Amino acid sequence: MTMECSCENNCIITSKEIEKSLSANDPCPQCKEISIKKFKPISEQFSLNSINSEFGKCSCGKRSLDSVMAHVLKVILDLNIDIGKDTLRNGPLPLITPFYTTQKPLFIDENSLVILDNRLEKKEGKYIVENVKEVKGVLKGSSHDTVGIKDSESSAIVYERLSGCDIRCDIINSPLEPIAINKIQSLSYLEFPKSMENKIMKLCSYIKSKHYSSEEIANLKILDGTCGNGSLGIFLLKYGVKKVIFNDIWYPATISSSINLESNGFKVNFLNVNKKNNNKNNNKNNNNLNISNFFNMDNCINNYNFEKNEIENFDKNKNDNVDENNIISPLNYKIAEGEKFEVYNLAIENLANNLENKHKIDLCILDCFPDANTSKFEKIAKSIANEVWII
Repeated sequence: MTMECSCENNCIITSKEIEKSLSANDPCPQCKEISIKKFKPISEQFSLNSINSEFGKCSCGKRSLDSVMAHVLKVILDLNIDIGKDTLRNGPLPLITPFYTTQKPLFIDENSLVILDNRLEKKEGKYIVENVKEVKGVLKGSSHDTVGIKDSESSAIVYERLSGCDIRCDIINSPLEPIAINKIQSLSYLEFPKSMENKIMKLCSYIKSKHYSSEEIANLKILDGTCGNGSLGIFLLKYGVKKVIFNDIWYPATISSSINLESNGFKVNFLNVNKKNNNKNNNKNNNNLNISNFFNMDNCINNYNFEKNEIENFDKNKNDNVDENNIISPLNYKIAEGEKFEVYNLAIENLANNLENKHKIDLCILDCFPDANTSKFEKIAKSIANEVWII
């Protein structure tokens, strides 16, 4: 299946494209950085009239990240927006795509940057996308916000997409091979490749500490109880475990996990997709899937209404009766499945109450938000799995 982005750019990176993507932001031999002091106002370092779309551009078409962000700041100043002292450090947060751990200076091309700032509005966001070609999308919000849902007692937090497209990709280096983690950034917790790489290394060390034989690894059934965008579960599948159950209370996270499973080479049967919208603009074989059909921002923000009593009875034969107006519904619990995995959208306590063969889960891994009540999650996980590992 071919996954498409509504902006018609190559926003979804697959495992076949990782090697090429790993050099996407590398400088060419002619690329040179303009020296910009990050804590000093750009207006004190350069004439603002000199900062335009050609500022710092190499003949290859790329510019250093600092040059692009200086241009963004200049455009913001043109809009008479007060951002305090116009330094790179107090300006918008740049989110590159694709992004990966590297020691090389970053040089970026057109449509390879999403920026985040809590002082911008739609008009300003549109103006930035139109005038800074490297910027593909603008989000309103704070990097201190924890996007998503912490637990079943919490409210949803999202960034507002002001303009453009906010689909981006992190390339995660693992001990086995790189993993492409695509995400809708307005609906996704901010986490960078190095952080996930450290978590994968810890998970790998934990599994090795158990001294499993090859046969035992091949028979492991693992629940990723708070799967997020799917990085840990995808690594486990590549590691060779028998089955991974992905689960998250945040609907967009389970969609991202499903997309990332597909983009990393696992055949995915997407369930409960709006087929009417999905068929629009598809080819004759219906092999194209526009991922925007999975998301309805109004639903993600306004219709999140978790009712424990509605999910007491687990009936997997009701998928054809999905109420598409609800983000979490007893009829819409299973998002996707494949030969060695299933993806669920439930609070972990409801997954525990309804999961079939729960005593046959060997290991539950939990990667919770920093301020989540991990003891609560651990207690629930122990009712599901023989072992629990918390990052």
